[in-house]
Amino acid sequence: MRTSAVTALLLALAAGLSGPAVSAAAADPSSCRQAWSKEIRQGLHRYDSQRDGSYARFDERLGRERCVKDWTVLVYMAADNDLTPYALLDLYEMEAGYASGIQAAGSTLSTDLVVQLDTEGDRGLQRIHVFQSPEPYDPSGERGIHSPVVERLAEDPRQSESRRFGEFLEWGIRNYPSRHYLVVVWGHGQGWTAARPRQPARSRYLSRSAVGALGIPVAEKRFGGIALNGRSQDYLSIPELRKGLRSVSRKLLGGRPIDIYASDACLMQMAEVATELSDSVEYIVGSAQVQNYLGLPYRRLLHALNQGTAESTTPERIARLIPKAFKASLAPNGLQGRLAPDGIKTVTMSAISASELRHQLLPTIDALGRRLSSYLREDPLRAIDLQFVLQEAPTVQGGAQEIGAFLTLLQALVQEESSRNGGLSPEASRLLDAITESRKALDRTVLAYATGTDYTRAETQLYLLGFRALTVWLPVSSEDYASRIGDFASAGFYRLAPGWAEWLRELYAPGR
Repeated sequence: MRTSAVTALLLALAAGLSGPAVSAAAADPSSCRQAWSKEIRQGLHRYDSQRDGSYARFDERLGRERCVKDWTVLVYMAADNDLTPYALLDLYEMEAGYASGIQAAGSTLSTDLVVQLDTEGDRGLQRIHVFQSPEPYDPSGERGIHSPVVERLAEDPRQSESRRFGEFLEWGIRNYPSRHYLVVVWGHGQGWTAARPRQPARSRYLSRSAVGALGIPVAEKRFGGIALNGRSQDYLSIPELRKGLRSVSRKLLGGRPIDIYASDACLMQMAEVATELSDSVEYIVGSAQVQNYLGLPYRRLLHALNQGTAESTTPERIARLIPKAFKASLAPNGLQGRLAPDGIKTVTMSAISASELRHQLLPTIDALGRRLSSYLREDPLRAIDLQFVLQEAPTVQGGAQEIGAFLTLLQALVQEESSRNGGLSPEASRLLDAITESRKALDRTVLAYATGTDYTRAETQLYLLGFRALTVWLPVSSEDYASRIGDFASAGFYRLAPGWAEWLRELYAPGR
């Protein structure tokens, strides 16, 4: 992010502001603990490659699809790009054992962890059922993956990333039914887009390890999407991501939303992205900034799921846990902090409630946009001040800005104008009320968030901006607006909060 003397002035001012088909889980609610009681007493419920010979034999013996667990974690790993080594590192973190023997990684009687892995080369797609390995975690040791490959699928170049994603979700929910589901999309991310990929000659994705040694590949004018494939140049647009989640919700869960969706990728925690998913997901977790390439804190997350009680592993509690566990893992003595000491500096992750987003935040954002339009029409010269603030405010890749920071700087700007003019105009007063309501709604929507040490340093004073690790696209010029408004105009965010689109048009394209 970037700041300037203008932002510092505003910070100083801000410092003083106070019916469908249902899954096997619904058809047969018996738990796997009950269904496997005999096998558990004999220790036969655990996968053993030497005893079982093959995963198919193990699965046939237990009949996993006929009982339910508490949680199934489905990880869609799009690593057919420069992220292959980090995918393998995360898989190792998921399955490596604990020296104490008390804690548990991988799949247990409470949880199933299933990964679809796509790596560089012609290895095809691997669907892996992750179990704890007998060897304890050793960050300096050999990192082979021991968990069984359930299926190997050939990569069909004609098959889209969207179709692969949808098929994986359906396969995972049918074969590993549970009371709760956590879906993770792992890979490169660039936030909102509804556009389909072109056919460029070379890779043009934005590396999520851009803050590390790999650098940032050159990006084309199109920006956005997740699960970017370095070989095919395909990716999931955000409407396609929504389609995959919504399809299994309706087809297999009786319309019940996926409990938690998490983007293990850069730049995905945008209001536009979250709005698109909000009718098919209960809680949404992701990074607002460029994310460290080591990924989510899978080890801590699996420990919580496997060791917790029903009360401690509710979807809301798990969603709240992830941002805090991510930051703790990146601390100097944390598992990831020892591998990437600088990772703690720029972490910005949040967990949000989809219901609060739709019913609280979006209506107040809509009202805020309408008030901003009226504020501009009351005095068109205010457009200069607003554009100046947008140009100088902290910004992430792709032109998104923190909603909390924008509200703080906007409030400071209006109050500075009031001090200069000897009082608030009618529209300025109404705008301040709308800012207050938006801030309250934002705090209700963001259940938990974590920000890195770069945002808490006294010399930058960024902590005064009220970051909540949730961004929204805010173009900084008429050219920026014109280049991307066609893509953003199709977002559900703009349909549900049309006042937001109205004020941006008033600012950058008045009279149209």
